[in-house]
This record gives sequence, structure tokens and C-alpha cells, in this order.
Amino acid sequence: MSKTNRLIVALILALIPAAVSAQPKEPAGMKEKVRLITLDPGHFHAALVQKQMNDAIDPVVHVYAPAGEDLQQHIARIESFNSRAEQPTHWELKVHAQPDFFEQMIKDRPGNVVVISGNNSRKTEYIAGAIDAGLNVLADKPMAINPDHLQRLIGAFETAKKKGVLLYDVMPERYEITNTLQRELSRVEEVFGTLVKGTVEEPAITKESVHHFFKQVAGSPLKRPAWFFDVTQEGEGIVDVTTHLVDLVQWGAFPEQIIRPESDIKMLAARHWATTLTPEQFKKVTGQSEFPEFLKKDVKDSLLHVMGNGEFTYLIKGSVAKVSVRWNFEAPPGTADTHNSIMRGSKANLIIKQGAEQKYKATLYVENIAGIDDADFEKTLRSAIAKIAEMYPGVDVQKSGKAWEVNIPDRYNVGHEAHFTQVAQKYLEFLAAGKMPEWEEPNMIAKYYTIMQAYKMSREPSAAASGVSWDHQKGSHLSMMLDGKTLWTYHYATKDNVPYFHPVNLPSGPTLTNFAPKDHPWHRALWFSWKTINGVNYWEWAQPKKPGATELDPDGVPAGWTRFSGNETVQTNPDGARISMEIDYGTGDALLLKEERRIIAEAPRADGSYVIDWYMTFTAQDQELTFDRTPPNKTGGGYAGLSYRAPDSIKQVRVIDSEGRSGMDARGPASRWIDASGVIDPQFGASGLTIICHPANERYPSPWHLWAREGGVYLNPSMLFAEPYKLLPGKSFTLKYRILVHKGPGDPAAIEKEFADFQHTK
Repeated sequence: MSKTNRLIVALILALIPAAVSAQPKEPAGMKEKVRLITLDPGHFHAALVQKQMNDAIDPVVHVYAPAGEDLQQHIARIESFNSRAEQPTHWELKVHAQPDFFEQMIKDRPGNVVVISGNNSRKTEYIAGAIDAGLNVLADKPMAINPDHLQRLIGAFETAKKKGVLLYDVMPERYEITNTLQRELSRVEEVFGTLVKGTVEEPAITKESVHHFFKQVAGSPLKRPAWFFDVTQEGEGIVDVTTHLVDLVQWGAFPEQIIRPESDIKMLAARHWATTLTPEQFKKVTGQSEFPEFLKKDVKDSLLHVMGNGEFTYLIKGSVAKVSVRWNFEAPPGTADTHNSIMRGSKANLIIKQGAEQKYKATLYVENIAGIDDADFEKTLRSAIAKIAEMYPGVDVQKSGKAWEVNIPDRYNVGHEAHFTQVAQKYLEFLAAGKMPEWEEPNMIAKYYTIMQAYKMSREPSAAASGVSWDHQKGSHLSMMLDGKTLWTYHYATKDNVPYFHPVNLPSGPTLTNFAPKDHPWHRALWFSWKTINGVNYWEWAQPKKPGATELDPDGVPAGWTRFSGNETVQTNPDGARISMEIDYGTGDALLLKEERRIIAEAPRADGSYVIDWYMTFTAQDQELTFDRTPPNKTGGGYAGLSYRAPDSIKQVRVIDSEGRSGMDARGPASRWIDASGVIDPQFGASGLTIICHPANERYPSPWHLWAREGGVYLNPSMLFAEPYKLLPGKSFTLKYRILVHKGPGDPAAIEKEFADFQHTK
């Protein structure tokens, strides 16, 4: 254990007993009106606390902040609340804009509650300073973004008890009605049973959240400050939004129970990864035309890399929990931020979904898993719902497929922004009582302890990455090695005719690719090839066979050539590889087409899966080009482009697509992705490979050529399936694909997450 870890644990051990016993200075409860001080409001959440008036709060609010756009946006939001047509507020702001705003606030102390929501780099400092000054603090999440901040936060909680003030963080997701009802149903043993222990592969509790940098807030496009994209100021995704998710795990699965980090929490796995923004996207969301100097450290290949995504799996009171957060740039039309969750009980699963099927409205389902007769289960469920309806009138259930959907009246779906008013009201109740429930404070500490354990683990080389090495022969190939064994090899020497991946292996698993099979010796495992360009074949070579041979020549050459141009850039590290190169296409001495290819491959994740992203931009040279294929027919045709061939040994074949089709029914119709899995080697069980198409591709979503049978699988998203494609001289187009290599049969939900992540890449 590091020195920092020992210190944090020691502080927690010292603090938690005090947190659950009598406070040194028991507050008698606030008798006067609450007088708000808003400190450095750099986030729109600071304004949402004032979206509605409250008789317990003085309408005069003092704002201390540096002069600048953050302050002006905050003032504008409050003014919009004051001037709206329906239920206008009447806040009176007293603005103190000066360089030493924090010190001046401590000196003036014009209120008794400090609201803190903004740049997180100083948030813990603000919290500690306000508490030291004897002020109550309502702080937006996260209250700490790194382990050093956590140490200071723990000290602030101890000081708050001594000073008789309350420190509380804003957790609005507790007030989202599906989260509330999921919690209530989990407490009904006749319906839910007891929480299962779960496994890493199937956790007892899962909380997943997808957010977007560009969105609407209070009816207007949200303009974010540039610092929001700097993780040293905002914090990484793994310590930011995950505060809500960890809080929901604790609050929902272990209601009113004290969580003790030293005995109740154990981190099992954690990882983080970046979302990229183009300069155009950055300008759209910030209004700034260039990346500021403090972000230059995160700019690679002209893209801003924001470490906004994270996930971790951990033990909490003996059950496995998993939380994950993803940040995309902008939600597709008709969609929004989403939250999905599952709590697994011994009798039922409580599932929250918020996808297209639910029209992106959070919906709670109850799934009978214990084999109880459906009629008996429904009777028990309706009895439980009737009791819950005493607290939430109008709540009911109806059968929905194999589960029961909880019907929730619209009046309970008040929206994310309104939840801040509910949090503020709860905090006012705590202030009036002079205390919080005894579990709140220790569980806030446990929450941030959990997140910091994930933060630290995500920075450590993973078990897979720690064994990663590279075999790179310039102009020939690149291999990722895992513990000395080849995971995959990308071949691109000129003699290879077309660049290809083979083998593609799973860690401690089978080879998923098939190179030069006898029936189609031009199949190159995992590769990209055009069929014909201007009538010349780039795909296969014709007979005759070699003199005296009985099979086609596996080393034949098509009439059209596909060649690595000799210009390559390869970057490798324990987390993966980036490959950039140029590919030329032509016939005879004529160069017809140039391709700029970029491949990004990541190291295996904790579950052994990994992705390979494949980007290609094609530019016609001096003449118009027609890309064509053999027209599709009952037995074949329609193929060209990225292709995957599975080993002949594959059995128990299962093919699924994004539209719910399976097997050969997925051939021809358009879909966003297709997954093929099966048993290649019985000792390893099932494994598979998914090809995901990017929405920016030509003719998206792509039709597919495929065949799937015992002893053979071929997948090909073919933009030429329906008709040829023409490209004028000097013009270009781009194709982008993600390859997901995984253990087990393809999981549609997991693949959809990969698609959601991939569609926002550039």
C-alpha cells in the first residue's frame, strides 16, 4: 500500500466512528432564513439551485467570483429565471467580482450557506475554507477529483462536525422516479428476494450513464467553458459523473446502511478512455475557435482527447457492482442523455432502460427470474405496487413481454433540472433539523473513497496491458504480443498484395481468423479489398491453377494491384497502437486511387475483449472511377470492402445484427453492425467478432454480404451491394469501421455501447 493510500485509510478509520456517534457540536437547527452565497459559479448547476423560489431562502444572494464569462453566464441564467413568463423568480444578486473573491467572501461572510458548483480544481479548497469559516456548504459533485483532494475533503468533514455546520453534495439522481421506485421495490422481499452476490461478468448491480457535451439546458444550447474539457480542472469522467452512479449503488442497494470503506469496498477492475473533439465541435460548444494553451497537452492529430469515459467493477458489502460513464459530443436527433440500470435479486431483476424502445424515457421493468408462476408473481407484485402507490399515487404495472413495466404518471417525471430544487429542499430540512441522517456523512466519504480507488487503478497498467509488447518490422508487419504470445499481426508488405490481419486471437483463446482457405484462397482473414475498379478485378485471380496443381494458387495476384506505398507511421505503447499509412491502387503502371489508412488498436480489456478501429479515405487520381461488384444473386455476389473470414472449424454459429435479425436473414438488408460468434475450439467455448459501421460512411447503414454455416462464416459490409459507386477525379470519400473481438456469444447491449462510442469518433 502506498503512503498516500495508508494516509487516506487512516483518516477514514479515524473519521467514521465519529461520524456515526454524537457530534462534538450538535447544531440546534437553523432558525434564521437561509442566506445563500454562490461561489465561483462556473457550472450551470449553480443556477439550478435557484430555479424556484423558496420561502426559507432569502431572495438576496451574494455571488463571489472572478470577472469573466463564467460569471456573466451565471448572472444571465438567474435573470432568465426572473424574467420568464411562468412562475418568475425574484432573486436579487449582489455580485462581488474581484481577483481575491474567495478571500473576500471569507472576510465578508454575508450568508450562512455557500453553494459551490464550477471549476473543480479548487473546489475542495473552497469547501475546506468555507467550513473553516463556520459556513454550511452545499457542493455540486464531485467534491474531490484526485486522491490529494480526498484527504482534504475528509478533513473538512471532521471540521464541519466541530463547527456544527453541514457539508452535503448534490445528488439529484436520487429524485429521478425510476431510481426511487427501483429502490422501493428492492426492499420488498416477496418480490425482489435478496440482492445476489453477482460476478464480474454479471454484476449484482449495474449503473450506466451516457452524457453529451453539446445539449440543451433550460431551453437553450449549453455553452460550456473551455476549462470543462481539461481534466485537471473538471476531473476525469471516472471521478465526475460516477459520483451519481456510486451514490445510487449505495443508496439504492443498501438503503440507510453505513458503508465502511476499509471492510465493505474492494476495487476489482477500472479503466478510462478518451472522447475526441474536432476543432469545429469545440467551437460549437465553447464558442472558441482554437484550443487554448492549457488544452494543447491533450491535442493529438488535431483532435482534442478528453478523458471523459470510465468504468469500474468493485465489491460492496460482498456484492459485485459495476458503474460506467460515457461522454459523446452530441446526442443523435430525438435522443438525449441516458441512464440504464439493473439490480439482480434472488426472485426478480429490477431493470431501468432508456433506449429507443422506450423513446429515451427512463422506464422501470420487473423481471421474474425465480421460476415462480407468472400469475402468482404478478399478484405479489401488484400487492407491493399498491403499497408503493400510497406514497406515489397512480403508479401501476402492466405486462410487457416477459417482464412487467411499471407505469409512472407523467407528473413524477419532472426532469433533471427540477431535481436540483428537490435536493435543495432536502438540504433545507437538514439545516432546520441541525443534522443529517447518520449514514449520509460516512457514505459520502465511502463514495469518494470508492471513486478514488477506481481513479488510481485506471492509471495502473492493466493485467493485460502490463504484458503487452510489440514486434514491428518496418515495411512488413506489426504484431501485438501478450505475455510473449501473438495477439494479432497486421501484415502490410508490398508482397502481401492486400494488407490484412492474421492471426486475430483472444487472450488465452482461439484464433478467430482464416487465411487463404481452400475454397477462396484470396480471402485474407480480416482485410479490405475492392472487387473491381473500372472493370479490373482487385479481389481474386482467375484460373488456371499452377501447372499440375489441383487447387487454386494461394499466392496468386489479381489483375488490379493493392500496394502499401512505403509511407508508414507506427506508434505503440502498453495501451495500444496507432498505425498510419498510404495504400495505392492501380493496374499495370497506372495509379488510379490513393488511400490514407489509419488503424487504432487497443490492448485487451479486463474481460479479454478489444477493439480495432479502421479508418480509410479514398481519393481518385486522374480519371473517373467506377467501383463495382458481381451483382447479388441467390448464391452470392454483392461483396466488396472490409471482410472477415472465420476458421472452417467453427460450430454452433450465431449471427445477429443491429436490427434484431439473425443468420442468413441478415444478408442484404441494411444494418449498423453484425456479429458472428461460435465455437472454434471446444476447449475455449464460444467467441466472436463484430463489425460496426460508422454513421458517416457512404451509403450508411450498409447492406451486408454474408454467409454463415457450420464450418464457415464470412461477413462483409458492402457499400456496393445494391449498385456501383462513381468517384470523380480528385474527389474523396471515407469509410470507418470498428472491429470488436470478444469472448462468448455477441451481446447486443454491449455492442450497442460500442456503437454509441464509435459513432462519435472522427
